[in-house]
Formats: sequence, C-alpha cells, structure tokens
Amino acid sequence: MIDPAESTGDSRMQKMGPAIGLFSVGLIGCQIAWMQVLAQAQWSHFAHMIIAVAMLGFGASGTWLAAGGSWLLRRAAVAVPLCMGLSSLAMAAALYLAMSDFARFDMMELFMGGGGGWKLIFTYLIFFLPFFLGALAIGLVFTAAPERAGALYAWNLGGSALGGPAALLLLNFITAPSVAVLLAALAFMAAMQAGLWRMNRCFCVTLILAMFMALLLPPEIQRSSYKGLSRALDMPDKEVTGPLPGAYGEVHTVRSPALRYAPALSLQFRGEPPRGRAVFVNGNPYGTLLPDLEADAPFILDATPRGLAYAINRPQSALILGAGAGEDVAHAQAQAVESITAIEPHPVVRGLAKDHGLDSTADGSTRWVGGTGRAYLSRTAARYPNLRYNLIVLPAIGEFGGDSGLRAIEEDYSLTREAFEQMWQMLDDDGMLTVSAWIDYPPRHSLRIAATLVNLLQEKGNYPVDQHLLVARSWGMMSFVLLRAPLDEDRWQRALQFSKDQGFDLLGGGEMHLRTEDAQTYHTMDDTALMEGLEQLYAGERESLQADYPFNIAPISDNNPYFQQFLKTGQWQLYREWFLQDAAPFLEIGLPLLLLTFVQIALISIPLILLPLVRLRSSARGFARPFAYFASVGCGFMLWEIILIQRYILYWGHPIFAAAGVISILLLGMGLGSWCSGRLPVLQPWIARVSGLIAVLLLAYALLLPLFITATMGLPGAVRVILGILILLPVAFLMGMPFPLGVRWVEESTRTRIAWAWGIDGYASVITATGAMLIAVTAGLNVPIYLAATAYAIASLAAWNYRQAG
Repeated sequence: MIDPAESTGDSRMQKMGPAIGLFSVGLIGCQIAWMQVLAQAQWSHFAHMIIAVAMLGFGASGTWLAAGGSWLLRRAAVAVPLCMGLSSLAMAAALYLAMSDFARFDMMELFMGGGGGWKLIFTYLIFFLPFFLGALAIGLVFTAAPERAGALYAWNLGGSALGGPAALLLLNFITAPSVAVLLAALAFMAAMQAGLWRMNRCFCVTLILAMFMALLLPPEIQRSSYKGLSRALDMPDKEVTGPLPGAYGEVHTVRSPALRYAPALSLQFRGEPPRGRAVFVNGNPYGTLLPDLEADAPFILDATPRGLAYAINRPQSALILGAGAGEDVAHAQAQAVESITAIEPHPVVRGLAKDHGLDSTADGSTRWVGGTGRAYLSRTAARYPNLRYNLIVLPAIGEFGGDSGLRAIEEDYSLTREAFEQMWQMLDDDGMLTVSAWIDYPPRHSLRIAATLVNLLQEKGNYPVDQHLLVARSWGMMSFVLLRAPLDEDRWQRALQFSKDQGFDLLGGGEMHLRTEDAQTYHTMDDTALMEGLEQLYAGERESLQADYPFNIAPISDNNPYFQQFLKTGQWQLYREWFLQDAAPFLEIGLPLLLLTFVQIALISIPLILLPLVRLRSSARGFARPFAYFASVGCGFMLWEIILIQRYILYWGHPIFAAAGVISILLLGMGLGSWCSGRLPVLQPWIARVSGLIAVLLLAYALLLPLFITATMGLPGAVRVILGILILLPVAFLMGMPFPLGVRWVEESTRTRIAWAWGIDGYASVITATGAMLIAVTAGLNVPIYLAATAYAIASLAAWNYRQAG
C-alpha cells in the first residue's frame, strides 16, 4: 500500500494544472496531425488505429503506475516533467521513425504476400510511446494529488479540447508533418513549465535545438506504392505542384506527357486524349484539370458512357455534386448548359478549378459552392423550395479495374437512400440524374448503385424500371441515367444513336434490351454476373438478387453509410477460398484489415496493460465491482465517441473536422463536468445516478440525433457548428464525472487502486476504439450507441451495489 505521506510532500503536484493543460493541447493536436499524415501515407483506416493506440498508451500508463507507484510517487517532482519532456521528444521523432525504411510498411503487402507485419506492430509502438509517457505523467499527478482530481482532470480535458481546433487551424497553413512537430514543441514547453528547465537546462537546450531543426526539416511522407500519387510520380518528365496544405487534405497536382485523360474512352474515338493535370488529395486521385477545348472539337467525355445524359436531352440547368477538379463542370460548359452549380467541399481544389477557367462561362452562369452535396441539397430545399434542376451529376464511383476494398470503412453519405431521395426531389418533372461506375470484378460497385436506383424508383411509386433507367456500358465503365419522366420515343432514339456511334451497349427502353445476350452487342463479357444481375434488377427481382449474391449490394442508408463495404458475414468460407487463390487484390480487404487491427491492438494490450497488474492482484481483492465500473465507463465513452465522429461527418462535412470537433467537444464538456464533480459527495448513489442518467441520455440521442441532423442540415455551416456543440455538451458534461468520482471512490481504500482504475479504463477504451467501427460497419451506427448506453447502465449498477457487495 502506498503511504499517503509519500504523495503529499511536494505541493507542486497540486499546481500542475496549467502545465497539464498546455501539454494536453500538444498531445491531442499531434494525434489529429498524425491521423492526417497516415491518411496520406496509407488510408483512412489508420485514423482509428491512432485513436486505439492513444488509448493503449493511456491504459498502459495506469498499469505501470500500479506496478511502480510507490517508487514513482516518491520521485513525482522529477518523474512528471521528465516524462512530459520525453513524450514531447517521442512526438517529434515519431514520424521520422515511422517513415524510415526500417519501419515503413505498405498495408497492401500484408495481403499480397509481401510481409511487413512486424513493421506494422513497430509502427504501433512508435505512436504508442508518446501517449504512454504523456499519460504516465498525467496519471502520476492524479495519483499524487487525488484530492485535486476533479480540477486536474479538468485542466487535462480542457487542454485536450483545444488540441483539435489548434491542429485544424494549423493544417490550413502548413503541412501535417510540420503541424505535428510544432505541437510537439508546444508539449515540450509544458514540460519546461512543469519543472524540466530547473532540472537540467543543458538537456532542455539540446531538445530545443532538435525541435527547431525538425521544424526546418520536417519528415517527408512516404506513401504506399499503391496510392495514385505514387504511381503518377513515376511518370517521366513530370511537373509536380504541392503539397498545398489544407485541413481537408493536402493537394498535389501532376502533369506529364505520359498522363492522358481517357476514362473508359470509346473504341470508336479517333482523336488525341488530352494531357491535363491530375489532382490528388492525400495521395488519392481527385480529378483532372483539363486543357481548354479547341473550337468545334468534341469534348472527351462525350466519347465515354458519361455522355449518355447529354445525348438524351439538352439540359438548361445542371447540379454537379462532388465536382472535384471540374471535369463534369467542363463537360456541362461544353454542352452549353445555361446554369451550372458545382458543389465541392475542398477549398484548395475549388480554387484550382476556378483559377483554371471553370469559374464561369462567357455569360457567368457557372457557380462554385463550398460544402458537401448533402448540405447543399438540404439548404436549397429549405431556402428555395421551388428550385429544380434538369440534370444532377454525381462523380464516378470506384477505380479503373476495381480496387481492393481499402475504402470499405470510409463513409459516403452522398450515395445513401436518403441522399438519392433528396436528389429526386430536386429534379424537375423532366429531369435526369446520372452517375457512373467503373466496372469491377466480381461486380459490386455497379450492381449496388443499380440496386439503389431501382430501389428509389420502387419507393417513389413503383415506376417501371425499363422506362426510367438507362445504362450505357463500355469496356470499363457504366453510366446510369435515371429519368423522372417516362422515356419517350424521341429520347429513346437519341440514346440508341449515341450507343451506336460510340460502340456502347445499352440497357433499358424495352424488353429487347434487357436480356443478357442482347445487351452485349459491342462488349462481350466472359463473366455474366454483371449482366445477369442487371437483368434481375430490371425484372423487379432486386430483393432476391441481394439475398443470393455473394456480396452485399443492398442500398446503403445514413445509418450504415459504407458504400464500399460489400462483405457478407455468411460468405466467409467463399471469401477464404478466393483469398487462397491469390485473389485478395480484387476482393475486399478493408473489413479484414479493421479486424486485424482490432486483434493486434487487443493482443499488444495484454502485456502492456493487463500482465503488469497481475503482480498487484493482492491489492485488487474486492475490486470486482469497481473493475466492472471502470471497464464499462471506458467502453461506453469510446463507443459514443467513435460513432459520434461517424455521425458528424455527415453534419460537418469531413472526417478530419468530425474527428477533431467531436473529440474537442467531448473533452471540453468532460473537463467542465470533471471540475464540477469535485463538489459532489463521494457516495455510491450519486455515482450510480450520474452513470444511469448518461445511459438514459444516450438512448435518447440514438433516437433523436439523426432527426436533429436531418432537420438542421440546411442551416449555414457556422450555425451547424454551434448547434453541434450545444447538443453534445450536456451529455459530455455528465461524462466528465464518472471517472474522477470513481477515482475518489476507490481512493478511500487504497491509492494503488487508482492506477488499477486508470489501467482498466484504458484497456476497455483500447479494444473499443476499433471494435466500435467493426460493429458500426456490420450492424449500423445505432447499435454501438445502444451498447454504450448499456455499458453506462452496468456502471451504474456496479456503483450502486458496491457497498452491499463489500
């Protein structure tokens, strides 16, 4: 047992609040910057990995505090600033190590026989170390001054709440690696404030010089060789612009004589494909800045399936959603569309497109609007209920030749049933909606978008599919045109002429064009799965196709917005056989990758968190209910945080804003709640009531939050930010109370149990950070919220019955 006198000898621990707050700004800000860096180097899966690793560091610190608490407490005045200083050094060095040849890995190699598993584990440990050392310092202060736990916890959470906004602000002006180094320097300033400067000035000066050099020479991002930008940079005689910083992602443009723009170009085309300038965001293709069109020359997209909509009808107004670098805007301008509205959320890309000459046609009819398509549709429906468009254009789905499912857990709210419902309402009586999909093998993207459009027609009045949906197919792409009015003879003949001139197969318009054998006049497919699936959809057999097909091609919803997640839980044996046949690059590795991350983090957590606690099992006697309490609080909070981020991607428009904003709001509210918790009596009924109230509120949020988002999506962005903060603060305020109340609760018996509580809460958060995404992707976003409510209800019961159990 730790002697209380050991922890009260130095009053400096009780005055560490400002240093902890400043340090927390740097630590959480670094976390956001690292999420952006790893999204560029690999894919977005690693945002969840960083959150899980952060929780791993916090959890491990608790167990090590429990294991060496007495020794550390006697040296707290030295250990706290030293751990802060070493943590800031590890923050600054993390990206240099992770991007080195020794540690750098390529996620695709794990599934293609290239090894690299040990490098992935080493990467975990690189990012684990700053969080471990930082949490060790913070936890040591909590343990040394438990009577000030509420105030110190508030400083910790308040500083953490500022870390996200600070990172977002910096990302708009400097690159993500530079942001990480700058915030590491901020954390080092906190270490000096905590006493490191008084301990060893020579060491501090050395680290200051190292930080300065890191700011001058920030680490260079080493991207996966499978990223689009990596392939483009291999082109000869290339001209590269960038990186151009931005919170939405860093932008590069690449131009090369070998880079030509010819997306599934007709084999009848006899011209020269334009060179253009390819645009990449976080290393992923984001469009092409096309050269000016020569007089009387046909536009390149007219010779692709994407020209079908313009061949059917000449629209007077067009809405381009997800306009990117502006290819579809240029297409509409080439077709002399009188009024064009282009929606593009990325301000840097939007600026590039406008500077490229796509800001207006000769009469100024082209208008670029920032934000997401869903936000624009909601805002327009609210402000201008009578506004309608002749044509709505969505960006192409998928990639040439298909992909390997690395974006399976990336949400896409622009392709949900609710999104298409909004688009349908925005079409005029003679309007069209067009979306294209690259043909993949086995067919997934194309069949899911087709099933979504068929489902829309059925929901809007059971319209005959063959009279309202046309499909043009080339050798590599399919374009779908959804017509609000039935297909008449004039437009049908135009579609036939277009398909004949370009050599595209045409589906729709009558029985003769629906049979598989008749719909392959120009491009015969050895694998008939795609054409047979489309035939079933046109025949009204959508539900049977969705049930029997080996992949999940059912339409997605706002509650499960993962368009590129196609795996079915009942088909694992079939997937395993394909995987053993080396077909992994053509299947779906996104969900298995998430599962692999979950297993690896859970296994790494055992020696770092659980095993060190075994030697202290004597101090844990009678700790069963507090164990359940802290484990439930950790699980409940992380389930709520992860799912809130997913919900707020729709509301605020981008994953990095959602992640930084949600983390900051929760931590701010929890900081206030933690501060106020010090005024509550440490009685089990009070602790149980707080946890029970959180459980009830979470159930209410599960039901009401989607309705709130839908009702307020049409408001201006700044108003949505304010409303998003206000609606989350009440539950965040309450969530700040259970942990400090629990710490004071277990401190009544022995302070060793504080470290136990810290470790158990951390371990529960670790495994839940990735587990929440697994549940969300497979079961929807509401299920994790129900589980979070259940977790807090268990915590309430554990606290309420503790005295009776003891």
